[in-house]
Amino acid sequence: MNGTRTPQPPRPDGLGLTRRELKIANLFAYGMSLELIGLCMSVNSRMIPVRLMRVYGKMAGSGDASFPLTAAHRRKMRDWLIERDLLVDRSKPEALLTRAIAAVESVPPLPGWVPHREREMLTKGLADSKADLEEALKALDLVSND
Repeated sequence: MNGTRTPQPPRPDGLGLTRRELKIANLFAYGMSLELIGLCMSVNSRMIPVRLMRVYGKMAGSGDASFPLTAAHRRKMRDWLIERDLLVDRSKPEALLTRAIAAVESVPPLPGWVPHREREMLTKGLADSKADLEEALKALDLVSND
């Protein structure tokens, strides 16, 4: 290595958003809960508001987002993405949710050595995650039909 850095690829939007920020912004704009965005993006759900604030900071004149993030924030995000032709087709977030549901469904049975109490907790957690993802898929369908 000669100490030179390889140039970073250009941002997909030309506005400074990373691909991950753009995905999170789209899922948020489509009405997905912060917890489900975290689950779909494999990020701690407590980090999603922080990442959304970064996106708002990059939105020209839109750095005024405050907690809690509301429906007005979603509309503003959606409008901003639409104006720049960055709001992805609804089928992409839908496909992401469908993949996440399939992943939850494909978890193999727990081995017999896992204690009964932990087995119940894990099984319930998976069932709850699947229910949350299915609920998000329904919500996405409702939002896109508005």
